[in-house]
Amino acid sequence: MNLPYLLPPLVAAAIGAALLFVTSLKRTRGAAYRTFALLLFCTILWALLIFAMRSSPDVERALWWERWL
Repeated sequence: MNLPYLLPPLVAAAIGAALLFVTSLKRTRGAAYRTFALLLFCTILWALLIFAMRSSPDVERALWWERWL
């Protein structure tokens, strides 16, 4: 297992989740907050898909995750 290769997508997902949590605590929910929350959600999803692709046991499974990206 190559930790420096697997760790950056998990860090990006964790930071995105923390920002999404902080954004959801804000009481005023204008269009800008919803747009930013959607951007954060897509960033978290992208990071998790990258992690799944990088941690795949074989090339066929990595290609499957790449297609989802």
